[in-house]
Amino acid sequence: MPPPPLPPHHRIIKVARDEDFRSRIGNDGRYFDLVDFSTIDVFYVPDSLTIYEFKGTLMEKFGTPVQCQRLWWWARRQNKTYRIDRPLTTEEEKLSVLHPHSQPTEINEDDALVFLKLFDPEKAQLRYVGSLYVKVSSRPSDILPKLRSLAGFCASEPIELYEEVDFDPSVMCEAIDIDLTFSASGIMTGDIICYQKSPPQNWRIYSSVVSFLRHVCDHKEEEWKRHILEEEIVVLKRQADTDRLQKDESMTVCDQLKHERDNVVRQMNELCDQSTPVILNFSRKDLEQAIEHFSW
Repeated sequence: MPPPPLPPHHRIIKVARDEDFRSRIGNDGRYFDLVDFSTIDVFYVPDSLTIYEFKGTLMEKFGTPVQCQRLWWWARRQNKTYRIDRPLTTEEEKLSVLHPHSQPTEINEDDALVFLKLFDPEKAQLRYVGSLYVKVSSRPSDILPKLRSLAGFCASEPIELYEEVDFDPSVMCEAIDIDLTFSASGIMTGDIICYQKSPPQNWRIYSSVVSFLRHVCDHKEEEWKRHILEEEIVVLKRQADTDRLQKDESMTVCDQLKHERDNVVRQMNELCDQSTPVILNFSRKDLEQAIEHFSW
């Protein structure tokens, strides 16, 4: 169903939560990015409401205390993906939802919030496992114990890290050098890190999350082509049904005209059968009078 119309002097605010990431990624063939903005909660907020007051609305909806909420801006990147950009400042939370932006003053540029996906090569499964603050001046090797703990791996399990960059028009998922700093690898707030166990040697089926995502992307393209063909078949069937209906209607009209014609012919024959021949008898005198004005 389409959303209800926007009331006057209101703004639409969409809220994506960690629960949305967790419920989406890995379900129904959805593996890329973080969230589908067409499926998350939508709020119609009066223009006069401040961001801080709106957090009260969120507490009523989700049960999260205001002091435990941290709101973030989302931004559209050059590759057309949407990722979180920065948290709202205290000053911004005092502003109305109509003019919420201000010059950020509380941003620690050494902190980055990254999102984590875990790939299981044996099950060919990718799922969301959470988010993590990292120091961009630190190295991915520093967070390996935390990643192993989130995945339930043993402390010595070798793991591989990849950055999910893009998936349209093709998959871009690049290996991360764990000995370079996050900053040197270009990892920043909003980025997605996929990680996995190092697969056994000669592992042939989805040895890495990269091959898995490429397979998913190719499969989606095949599904898209099949969907297009199915739509074309539906259109052709609908056209054939329309043509058949028009033909049936034409045949009905033709049969009706034939029936009317047969009725007319039948009625004429009946009239002919019912008519009585008239025999006229004229005397010789009448005939002579009738032809006396004709010359031969």
